[in-house]
Amino acid sequence: LTLFTAATNSFVAIGATYMLDQLKMSSLEIGCVFVTVITFAVPGTMLSRCFSSLINPLNSYRVNVFIWTITIVIASFILRGREQWMLTHVFAAVFGLSYGWKYANDMAIYATIIPRGRESEMMGIKALSDGALVWAPCLIFTLMNEQHWGMQYSLAALAFWFVASLIISLLMKKYEQIVEHADRYAEYHM
Repeated sequence: LTLFTAATNSFVAIGATYMLDQLKMSSLEIGCVFVTVITFAVPGTMLSRCFSSLINPLNSYRVNVFIWTITIVIASFILRGREQWMLTHVFAAVFGLSYGWKYANDMAIYATIIPRGRESEMMGIKALSDGALVWAPCLIFTLMNEQHWGMQYSLAALAFWFVASLIISLLMKKYEQIVEHADRYAEYHM
């Protein structure tokens, strides 16, 4: 979950830079895009609830990571200049849904896999690990941009963090086994 959080948290800074430099949007237009993101984050939390109920929180997480990956790559190659600035709001809506989905889903996963009695300790570790890598995607974006790789490639490189997160999640045991292990751990150590 940490790689996914690093990528999504970095996306705000990277997205603002992309809209300013690549799409030549004004600060007011960029602000409007982020209002769209925030507005659509609310129904994104409901989307998280629906998917978590249907396919469990871990699989919901995987679907959300996949959507982020596809959307970031498509956006980086479609949004190339000022003439596509209206499409930015369409992508902002998708990113907003994905943000709301991500944060609600993260909490659902952590709440169900943390052993009882260790909640504050484990949430502290989660907060630390979430913040520990947030600089890395921004650094990669900046280094690629400074090497003149093209801003769309620099933005698309953010997909690496999503793909890595998805691969790591696929290496995990089934969600039900993880929850069962947390329950056994809590019983044994109580």
